[in-house]
Amino acid sequence: MPVLLGANRDEGWTFVTRIFPADVTLEQYEATVDTEFGAEAAAVLATYPAANFGSPKDALARLVGDVEYVCEARRVARLIARTKTRVFLYSFDYEVDPVLPDRVAHGFEVNFVFGNNFGPPLFAPYVLGPADLALSQAIGSYWTRFAATGDPNRHPEDADDGDGDNGGAVRWPAFKHPVGQGQGSDKYIVFDAAVHTAKRLRNQACDFWEPYFLRSTTGSVPAGTP
Repeated sequence: MPVLLGANRDEGWTFVTRIFPADVTLEQYEATVDTEFGAEAAAVLATYPAANFGSPKDALARLVGDVEYVCEARRVARLIARTKTRVFLYSFDYEVDPVLPDRVAHGFEVNFVFGNNFGPPLFAPYVLGPADLALSQAIGSYWTRFAATGDPNRHPEDADDGDGDNGGAVRWPAFKHPVGQGQGSDKYIVFDAAVHTAKRLRNQACDFWEPYFLRSTTGSVPAGTP
């Protein structure tokens, strides 16, 4: 059965903000990582040094988003691809500043898949504008074709299905990671103001997390607990 999956660019922001509504100090960041990962904390902090981000809170949000969602999406895509099953991976990077400035938080893509306006209790009220609706229509077309055929792409022989792209949509490549043949292609699609393809999603960070099998970083039990 073909699979479509992906993650949002800033998945971790929502969960970090719930725990730390205000800013996160460097001491809080390091203490949180130490609590979550124990003996592996030093390696995690070396991979996500606070100095590489706008703030310790940004560093913690990226860490949580990677380990909980983004890199797990890549892991699952690789495992599915090994079975010779078609899998299509995405990253949703489109910002909606009136809802949350400069962030693409957990759950943002759902409104675009279904064309819904944003509203409480999860988000600030916001009516999708023309640019938003154009992206929503593109995403809806991919999802609809996938549901109907197992492939989100149009094919040259297809008649115009009325979705508005007239065959001009960006082709969404199937994710492939051949075992024993180097890095493979690891291609995916990016949903942003301009839809485009890319490869090797968060490669350096996700390569770091690849050997680890952890508990949830958003749960009550530390992620590094056996």
